[in-house]
Amino acid sequence: FVISSSLLLVVAYGTGCALTNADFELLYVPSNATCRIAGQELQFAGIADARPETGRIGVKKNGYGVDTASYYLAETPEGLPGWTKRAFVDELTSGGFEVGEGSLLKDGVPQVSLTLQQFFVEPKMGTWLVEVHALVLLEITVTLADGRQFARIFKGYYQESGMLVMDGQVKEALLRAA
Repeated sequence: FVISSSLLLVVAYGTGCALTNADFELLYVPSNATCRIAGQELQFAGIADARPETGRIGVKKNGYGVDTASYYLAETPEGLPGWTKRAFVDELTSGGFEVGEGSLLKDGVPQVSLTLQQFFVEPKMGTWLVEVHALVLLEITVTLADGRQFARIFKGYYQESGMLVMDGQVKEALLRAA
């Protein structure tokens, strides 16, 4: 009985990480903007979250590649769309833009809206290594005062390999892709 209990504890301890959900708190680190545009005004119209599963930001897998648990964003009032908006507006502001908010077009002021299409991290099991793939897709739409629209999808991708993947490495991969 003692041996089987000990074995059960070792197995549970050794695989517990892959079998339990994890929450991440993403900390935004501003970039060092080298180009500044003085006095250009923009209007931020909002952000839409078009991800299929808005709560989950990643998946954990066991050694056989089977989904065993999920990664979630830690509970915050702003959620992932709010985090993305804050990072986007901060980057524009540090680049010299004056960013206002509103959904109605102002005279001569371009309007920017975001659509978060993907924000996900997933391990891929190999024979000897585990690869962590993080993908961020963000569509940015600019509407000019005359009604013309321009849209572009920006893709952030990061991959890391290792013998063993810890939660901290997964979080870092997501932040590097963002």
